[in-house]
Amino acid sequence: MTPRVAAHPLQLVLGLTAWALWFCVVYGGVSLACSPQLLAWMPVPAVPLAVLGGLSLLTAAALAWAAFACWRAAPPAPDAGHFVARVAAALHGIAAGSTLFVALPLLWVPPCV
Repeated sequence: MTPRVAAHPLQLVLGLTAWALWFCVVYGGVSLACSPQLLAWMPVPAVPLAVLGGLSLLTAAALAWAAFACWRAAPPAPDAGHFVARVAAALHGIAAGSTLFVALPLLWVPPCV
């Protein structure tokens, strides 16, 4: 990532926006998999849960990479670009940690209880 891209103000919202989209997809998928109409004729398979877990890991890895890239690409001089890049790195890191924390129940809590 170039310093110009890392210091773009849009970086401040991209990480949390990606987290929000992931959240909607994962918990919307779990809600659809556990709908009574679907459960009436088919048990909940483990494959979609594995797919949701894989999507969670992939999202967290992408957000962690974005945090690292923004941190490394921050301009060396302490100016507005430096500030934006460092804050964006922190926000991407928070989004990656939030993704992992919210995805933890997918590992051991049965989804349709």
